[in-house]
Amino acid sequence: MILSAPLINRTEPYIAGMPFIFFWHLLWLIIGPIFLTIAYLIRVGKIKV
Repeated sequence: MILSAPLINRTEPYIAGMPFIFFWHLLWLIIGPIFLTIAYLIRVGKIKV
């Protein structure tokens, strides 16, 4: 994610009224905890894979 910042640092396109880089960071702030929660549930055995 950090290495991709120079590639996506543009003022256009706008997504949901935000420049793409702001949207990208906001998206990962939402997705990151979801992935970590799923990994935790798999590790403690609440989800069988």
